[in-house]
Amino acid sequence: MSRRLIWLAPLLGVIAFLIGVVAMAPAATLWQWAPQPLPIQVERLSGTMINGRLQGLMQQQRRLAEQISWRWRPTALFGAGWGYVIEGQVLGGSALGQVKATPWGTLSVDDLRAGGDVRTLLQAIGQDFLPVNGRWRLDLDHAAARGQWPTAVDGTVTLSGLTWALGRNPIVLGDIEAVLSDEPGDDGHAVLVATLKSLEGPLEVEGTARQFFDRRQNVDLRLRPRDDAPPIIRNLLGGLGQPDAQGWYRLQREGRMP
Repeated sequence: MSRRLIWLAPLLGVIAFLIGVVAMAPAATLWQWAPQPLPIQVERLSGTMINGRLQGLMQQQRRLAEQISWRWRPTALFGAGWGYVIEGQVLGGSALGQVKATPWGTLSVDDLRAGGDVRTLLQAIGQDFLPVNGRWRLDLDHAAARGQWPTAVDGTVTLSGLTWALGRNPIVLGDIEAVLSDEPGDDGHAVLVATLKSLEGPLEVEGTARQFFDRRQNVDLRLRPRDDAPPIIRNLLGGLGQPDAQGWYRLQREGRMP
């Protein structure tokens, strides 16, 4: 055995021992070592870095997740990362997927499947004033982030059975799909894009929504009633102004996230 290997073997042994100690340490103890203050609060953290569970995840008195469990995924080591299978309740719906972190600061999510009730989702994100009911489903094939901003996203959000519940009788809106993707921005950061289209129902929808790194966001949609749409749908769309020659109403919004 060469002198280099003789010197390297004990070092690798020490590194493996330290990793093992951290991995088997109580998760609650490791959490206390995190920099303070943190923007999120954790309830009833138990288990270890290998297998563990938390009762709840809060941000500004808003419950983001609960009953979250994680299980170490050793195969992530082949991609130079530390990965887990995550399962639990997120934003009011059930979720199951894989997450991985790398030493160079990249966090990725793969094969995430989640879904739940629209009303519960709106309450979780602080938009419960919107009178919308229905079901939502997220099929996220891949997403990656570096720092505090996503660098890639590939997935689909489906809103099904949507109704507008402002009034005595709910107004059926139908099903809408949003394809999630990213595109390069002028500042070098990725721009998050949602391309929307209606699947079925009395309302046709198509267009895009974009979110920029500097917190700017814009929405550009076209809406029109189908031939069999009830009169109330046409009345609602009339509030957007005059339609074009093809019967489309334009909805454009720009703003900045707080």
